[in-house]
Amino acid sequence: MDFDFTLVTPVYKDADRLAVYGPTLAEALSQAKLPVRWVISDDGSGEEQLAKLQAQAQTYRETYPHIEVFKLPTHRGKGAAVREAWKAFPPQTWLMFVDADGSITAETVLALMLQAHELGSGHALLGARLENPDTHIEQRAFRKIVNRSFSLLVRLCLGIACRDPQCGVKTIGQDDFTAIAPLLIEDGLSFDSELLVALKQHGIQLIETPIDWVEKPGGQVKPFRDAWPMFAALLKIAWRSRRGELRKT
Repeated sequence: MDFDFTLVTPVYKDADRLAVYGPTLAEALSQAKLPVRWVISDDGSGEEQLAKLQAQAQTYRETYPHIEVFKLPTHRGKGAAVREAWKAFPPQTWLMFVDADGSITAETVLALMLQAHELGSGHALLGARLENPDTHIEQRAFRKIVNRSFSLLVRLCLGIACRDPQCGVKTIGQDDFTAIAPLLIEDGLSFDSELLVALKQHGIQLIETPIDWVEKPGGQVKPFRDAWPMFAALLKIAWRSRRGELRKT
């Protein structure tokens, strides 16, 4: 089968939440009959978690057969799990990732795939948790404040005017990723920000589309633990950007 999309779901010690989200995504992919390779990318979670993921994938293949499990040998971070999985499989037209927690519905993922097709090359399509009459957002007030504060920092430090740069679903063109991949080094949660800067400097139009989003318990992101490393990473990305290190020559 020829695939148009490689969809990566990064997972770190998150097999239990994927066990809830995975069946719905497999069913949606099966019903849609879109040419999608779904890759579950394990971020060095350990052998026990990997065994769970492989067993889950085998079960999901009964519904949707085009599923792969990709493994990082050590824990490196979400960015590495996405980036290395994108590199590991034959080139497609589009590359995409979606978080494993189920905050973003399978129907939303499919809708974004269709929208990316309509936009065509030269665009990156970014899901965004934006409240309006057409979206349903369930998010704790504290997390909303954290997200808005981070968006402001991204705007100030990096010049990226996205309203939700950290949302867990993004779609980019394969050719665009191939061009900027050698420039990307952020392995952790700041991968999204680095990716957006590199895409913008490559001349790619960043398009945010409002999506439904429901916060799920048990996430790996801890604001108090992760805030300072992410801020430090933003400063590093800003420095590299000013030095031209995120611009393809």
